[in-house]
Amino acid sequence: TLSELIKGTIVAADCNYSVGRKDRIVEGVRFLVPFSNAGRKRKLAEGEQERGLTSAQQNYNKLVREIRAGVEAPFGLIKNRWKALEGPFAEPEEQLTYLVHFAIAVENFILK
Repeated sequence: TLSELIKGTIVAADCNYSVGRKDRIVEGVRFLVPFSNAGRKRKLAEGEQERGLTSAQQNYNKLVREIRAGVEAPFGLIKNRWKALEGPFAEPEEQLTYLVHFAIAVENFILK
């Protein structure tokens, strides 16, 4: 089952992800969710400090942002190279899975 496959994994989420929701609790999966600074209304400029958070919380948030960027960047590159992944996919979901696996394999081959 899916629960067995993902047991022991770590998921880097954004601050909008609510770990406490019952429909989002997955046994054996650890979620890295940044500390929220609810009063912030705008995106932080480079090097700008988050107000209201401790230094340790700010460092944790920076680490989670870096992890997410490192995971999301390759998917962005693949999506830009494979135009079929840009919009809605009209084929069966199984075909989309094959296409994504193929695109990742080709990308990995190119990188070697």
